[in-house]
Amino acid sequence: MRMQKSELDVAKILIYDERKSRTTVSVFLSSPTPLEEANLGRLFILSEIESTDRESENIITIVEEEIAASYYGSADFNIEVAFENALAKTNSRLHQVMSGGHTDWLEKFSTVVAVIKEGGVHFTHLGQAHTFLIHNKQIVDILGNAQTSQRVKINPLKIFSNIISGNLREGDSLLFCTASLLDYLSLEKLRKTVDEHAPKEAAQYLQALLMENTINATFGSIIMKLVPKKDVMVESTVYGEGPQYTRAGGGSTPDESMSTLISQEQHTRSLLEPSLVTQVTKSLSSLGSTVTRLIGRGEPERKNEQDLMAEDNLLLGEEAPVAPSVPRSRAHGVTAPPLSRKVMSILQRLGSAIAHGIGQFFLWVFARLKNVRKERPRPTNYIQGARRVPRRTSQGAASLLLRLLNIPRRRKLILLIAIALLVVFSWTIVNQGERKEQQTLRDQYNADIITAKQKVGEADAALIYENEEDARALLIEAKNLVSGIPDDEELKDEKTKVLGDIDTRLVDVNHVVDVQPTLIADVANGFPEAALTGLGKLGSSYYSVDSRTGVLYHIASDGTVLDVDRDLAIDGSITQILEAPSSLLLLSSTRVLAEFAEPATFTKREILFATQDVNISSGVVYNGNLYLLDSQGKHVLKHIKTGANYGEGVQWIKDSSVDVSRGSAISVDGSMYIGTSDGKVMKLFQGNIDPDFKLSTIEPKFGAVKEIVADESVQNLYALDRENARVVVLSKDGKFVKQYRSDTFDRLEAMHVDEGGGTVTVVNNTSLYSFPL
Repeated sequence: MRMQKSELDVAKILIYDERKSRTTVSVFLSSPTPLEEANLGRLFILSEIESTDRESENIITIVEEEIAASYYGSADFNIEVAFENALAKTNSRLHQVMSGGHTDWLEKFSTVVAVIKEGGVHFTHLGQAHTFLIHNKQIVDILGNAQTSQRVKINPLKIFSNIISGNLREGDSLLFCTASLLDYLSLEKLRKTVDEHAPKEAAQYLQALLMENTINATFGSIIMKLVPKKDVMVESTVYGEGPQYTRAGGGSTPDESMSTLISQEQHTRSLLEPSLVTQVTKSLSSLGSTVTRLIGRGEPERKNEQDLMAEDNLLLGEEAPVAPSVPRSRAHGVTAPPLSRKVMSILQRLGSAIAHGIGQFFLWVFARLKNVRKERPRPTNYIQGARRVPRRTSQGAASLLLRLLNIPRRRKLILLIAIALLVVFSWTIVNQGERKEQQTLRDQYNADIITAKQKVGEADAALIYENEEDARALLIEAKNLVSGIPDDEELKDEKTKVLGDIDTRLVDVNHVVDVQPTLIADVANGFPEAALTGLGKLGSSYYSVDSRTGVLYHIASDGTVLDVDRDLAIDGSITQILEAPSSLLLLSSTRVLAEFAEPATFTKREILFATQDVNISSGVVYNGNLYLLDSQGKHVLKHIKTGANYGEGVQWIKDSSVDVSRGSAISVDGSMYIGTSDGKVMKLFQGNIDPDFKLSTIEPKFGAVKEIVADESVQNLYALDRENARVVVLSKDGKFVKQYRSDTFDRLEAMHVDEGGGTVTVVNNTSLYSFPL
């Protein structure tokens, strides 16, 4: 139970010489304003880094300043929420520090951060700092790490991640200390000293013991005790010496002082922010009356000196002074409003007054329209001109026009100025709205840049733990955020810099291998109109097909290209070349299957389909059977080999959630791998999705997967990404390994992988290239 009539008595111990000490230690005791302390209590930080370099001091300073500023700057007075938010912001700040390469300090960092209000305690800890509770003459190790020297590895993504909460009772004490304190003082010695003495006396006694018996050792400690209010002492700390205290002075009680402070704050606000409604009403009424008198028939009223002074004050955004010799704000001891606020107030009142004046003018016009027929227009030279107005113009409108023309020149000038000001005012409002919208967008872009930088910092932290998968995903998210920002002049340089940082890191995690491929042959040299599709290998020779003519090209290892048989007796164009153990299977667009064996033997094979309405986009031979990807029927058809022929295809996929309507590539090694034209790769086992397969995030993301090689002859999965002109290597559980690119590649059509021989052969346009793995 919290004791409302108790206060916290605090003292600290700090023995640290930056020239001789082996570690860097700091003790931070906050000094909040009375209002801050009433809302959020007090903040305490004990920090130690096992190093004495300048960077250690900077890290501790960042932690102390960021936590204190974020905590006491919180808009939420819920202590736990404010504390969590402050720690989260400190995490982000430290990530930025780590993104610059400063990471050595993290494994050497120990700290306790606590906030206490009215006996309620919330604290977080890292490393080997200790926290003890002294209650009923017993000392309790709250964290349980006083008996072990094992350091827990800190997650750089969430440096401050856990909060412990509890309550202190009157007479209870808390002791935060560095691990070195226990090397010289026993727990029983600490308990007895803290429990039997006020914090000041206990700190002085312990500090004297430590300085007498140690050489160049570093100590830090915070001693807190919940005591009755009358015994509370106010601290005056002297660096390097024991804490000093003075008794709290007399005067009003804290509750009374707080009430007075709040009352004064409200009174000041009422003086600095007068009622806009009252001021606008007075301004509009005065200016409206003035405009009405100027436009009306009668002469404007003469104003006495007092009225003129009142109008001058009104235009300046002030009230008529209560006492001419003493301005209102000074009479109350309050500083006058800033010039910018006064200027804005004047502009707001002036604009409102102009609008009201114009409104009063039109009200006067409408009032005159009711009685216009009862009045005879004054004979002027304008009557003849008014009679020339088209007949469809009403008599009332003509009379109104006459009255406007008869207004004295001075009043016309005032009216024109008012209208001009109204136009300018309207344009200003519209322009201000556009500027506000632009500023909103710019603020959003700045927020995106900040978010992107945070993600880069998180990616760097992930790389420390060799987690390339998460780092790559974070970097891609950051790049997408920044890439969506237009090249605004104010943001262009910042955008370019952030993108450069992201791309530099992506090079490391994307494992791009730039290759210089070797040209095997260019079919277009002998066959200029060739358009190659598919690739198969028999012995040392490669075979590809002309997708327009159906011609099979034989490409020897020495680069010789031969036309195997231009009059190949297969109906339709060959669409698939499938490698069998000692031959090639050629499937045509008319679903005719032929087997080709060297030197030039073609044998038609029977293959059955339940329907002719199929569109075979890829196929593979596995364990003697034929698997064909039917993207039109949204199935994989399994054709069992019977003798030399293949039976009717049966649907192999069992999982109804699998969509292969965009399927473009297939490979089988016992499991089945399917690539799609929209950049997806799936793995199925026994007709169902393999839940253990998870495709890595890749940059750039997959385009159309033209071909997949994942059969029994290879350990990895190879995907031909035609859109990005690359060969991507994945493990067979979907993890990214590397990617091969070349400036030579611009339209990859097919590939053959010889993992044992360490080479990949690809068809690019009409050329055949190879490059090493």
